[in-house]
Amino acid sequence: MGLFVTMAARNFDQVRDDLRFRFPLTPCDPDLTQYNNCLTLRMKIPFTFQGTNTDVMVMLAIVPSYPTDPPHCFLILQEGTFISQPHPYIEPQFGFIGLPFLREWCFESNLVLLFSALSHAFSETSPIFKPISSPPPQPTLPISLPIPPTPTIPVPETRVTKEVVPPKTWELVEQKASAQLHKLIDDLIIEVTVDHDLKARERALLNEMQLMLVEREALHHQIEELEEQIKQAEEWTKEADQVVIPENADELIVPADQRTEQLLELCATDRTIMDMEFHLDKALENRVISVADWLKTMRAISKDLYKARGLIRKIVSTTHKSWCE
Repeated sequence: MGLFVTMAARNFDQVRDDLRFRFPLTPCDPDLTQYNNCLTLRMKIPFTFQGTNTDVMVMLAIVPSYPTDPPHCFLILQEGTFISQPHPYIEPQFGFIGLPFLREWCFESNLVLLFSALSHAFSETSPIFKPISSPPPQPTLPISLPIPPTPTIPVPETRVTKEVVPPKTWELVEQKASAQLHKLIDDLIIEVTVDHDLKARERALLNEMQLMLVEREALHHQIEELEEQIKQAEEWTKEADQVVIPENADELIVPADQRTEQLLELCATDRTIMDMEFHLDKALENRVISVADWLKTMRAISKDLYKARGLIRKIVSTTHKSWCE
């Protein structure tokens, strides 16, 4: 499942024992160091390229979120070796290794599978090469021309003294290189974290944009409906403005025949008498008229009301019979 390590709590001897116990098929003993919250692991990855067995040193920077996130891999060059250019998986400036296996890292991935993927990738395309120095070619002279003898010049014997670099200088160089490498690892981790946050924000913005597009379509549909309603209202207003309203209200309703005209007048009489009764009741309540006057007036208008309603029933009945016939 991976190497579950708490960087700040466990010592390196225990981590080394766990690594050997869980991954007994590793190519060599791991070299573990710690820098801040990262655990670095140096391994020699063996591979076979064009029938030649060789190996290359690789450093793994195990982040605190391991095994959820994959380690970062870097190629460490030995003396006299250079990175093969172009290489499909290795960045030429810092030696960063970007395998498809690391991009597809999942819950079942572990270091043994990573070592196998590195060995397989290096067997297809060698990550390093050693330049071969060849002597300069000698100029060829025509056979017909005689070659003069080379004069011998005495050379004074000089003793070459090899400068010995003290061990402390190598230690300082290694410490400086290690500090720079750790700084690069920290910068890379920060870039990966920032890139993850930016991608999450990008997904959120895309979702918001999709919702806004849906809302925009709905608003466009509502605007089209409102424009259609406004257009209909303007047409109705235009038609209403063209209608000529007569000054006399009686001209608005034109009866079709004499019987309809009589029925219309009787209905108007009925409603008029009803209004008179209402106002007489109000006058009696307010003591404007006496009870005797109210009774006298109500009897007079009630006769006209009953007469009008009788005629209305008669006309309606006659009209109904004529329609049925």
